[in-house]
Amino acid sequence: PSIENASMEWEITEALVEKFSEFILAEVMEKGSGMKDRRGRQISDAGVYEKARMRTTAEEPRMDMLQTLVNARINHPRDRSIEPLDVVVHREVTTSELHGIIMVDVSGSMEENLRLEAAKRSVLALTQAIKRENPRNKVDIISISTRARPVTLKEVMTLEPHGFTNHQEAFAIARSIFDGSRSDRHLLFLITDGLPEAYLDVSGDPVAGDLDRSMELTLVE
Repeated sequence: PSIENASMEWEITEALVEKFSEFILAEVMEKGSGMKDRRGRQISDAGVYEKARMRTTAEEPRMDMLQTLVNARINHPRDRSIEPLDVVVHREVTTSELHGIIMVDVSGSMEENLRLEAAKRSVLALTQAIKRENPRNKVDIISISTRARPVTLKEVMTLEPHGFTNHQEAFAIARSIFDGSRSDRHLLFLITDGLPEAYLDVSGDPVAGDLDRSMELTLVE
């Protein structure tokens, strides 16, 4: 179903949007967008593990026997022994928490050619992809119109195109969020169809129409 149909036919809840985002991400991955599962990596309650060469003999209990035997056969086919360089183990990777911010343009021009529909799908897929990598990862979403503001994933479903594009305020909000973040990795995504069109003056009021000033202040942020 489309984003619009979902918002009209179902009672929108955070849980429903989370589930819908899983479907969107699965569809994106199926179409071969490049968002693939990481090869050689597995998730367990103890952490994230990857297959890698053995570094010390203390890692022998976590040996991947099949891959090790394959390596031995390739590395020295006439010798049936297993050498240290053949051994592959499951090594726990120190996981770091990611804080992602998705800024999505909902200005008037996003009404054309179903751009906002595509943008909403992108927000859902990105949110799910970030959290899928590590459930502790955090995602914030900022909608951009003449004013920018944080929104929930549920609110994304009901966003309507209006106003101008205030990238400057959106970047300012994102910077403030990152300044207070405890995550050690930050990613910022910008979904937009155009250049900055608006900004906030010294009084904090939005001003639209001066494209050069809008770009200048956006680049500052």
